[in-house]
Amino acid sequence: LYADNVRTRDAISARLVLFFQNELGLKEEKFYGLWGYTHVLQAGTNGSKSLAGLLAEAGRRVMTMPILFADSKMLIHRKYLPFMFRKKGEFQQTKLLNADGHVFRTDGFNDLGTLAAANQTTLFRLDAPDSPYRCSLKLVKMGGFTGTKMAPNDPKRHVTTDFFQYVFVVKNSPALTVW
Repeated sequence: LYADNVRTRDAISARLVLFFQNELGLKEEKFYGLWGYTHVLQAGTNGSKSLAGLLAEAGRRVMTMPILFADSKMLIHRKYLPFMFRKKGEFQQTKLLNADGHVFRTDGFNDLGTLAAANQTTLFRLDAPDSPYRCSLKLVKMGGFTGTKMAPNDPKRHVTTDFFQYVFVVKNSPALTVW
């Protein structure tokens, strides 16, 4: 296995999963991973293909569950924050990266954010029979602090459940600490 013309982490990861499934006889096995929001959308964003989208294109059954945060602190390396929010120290705790936060804002998140239980992680099944996410495109688009937008590539997909079927909302969580 080699990454001859593969240029993205998503494409390399998809190749690895397909290799394990095909070459090691693991086609019937379930694979789990913890990936960021744009990697689990079952269509790419802003012109790039996602891991979940590439696996679906390869004919694999894909079910994705993004994790969105509300009023929670996260531990992040300072270089990944906009310069005006950086504090001293290599790592810092921040609430800026929540789905309803200052740096990113997920379209339609407030509906789920208010339903999620405080101090808990709540799992929402978006593809349930009466779910409003079966007929809307909420939670799929995200706007950035710098004016950047993340939007799905696939114009044929018109509802949230075309991109993911469940979502976790973590509310009022403390940040991890550096070991």
